[in-house]
Amino acid sequence: FFCSFTFYSLGFWAGAWLITICDITIGEILIVMLSLVTGNIILSDAVRSLAGIGDAMGSARNIYKIIDEQSHINSSSEGIIPKSFKGNIQFSNVSFSYPSRPDVQILHGLD
Repeated sequence: FFCSFTFYSLGFWAGAWLITICDITIGEILIVMLSLVTGNIILSDAVRSLAGIGDAMGSARNIYKIIDEQSHINSSSEGIIPKSFKGNIQFSNVSFSYPSRPDVQILHGLD
């Protein structure tokens, strides 16, 4: 805020000085001041957006690190492959919560 108000006060001071020295109208000074206000708003919004972009890049780096990690599961084609498979799955009163948050039920009595 300090920088914004400093620029505004300098703008008004320079505007008053230019009105007395040069052939400038108050309307031209107001156009310049409103342009400064608009530019200040745009720059402050851009800085907030840059912070969000930095956070997103850090999160993406962590996600790509997980994706590129070598799996501990052996996914070779060796093993028993059934000749046929019938996919009838039935849920009966299934409850689930993550070990890190056992007090929060994710599934409660799923049928």
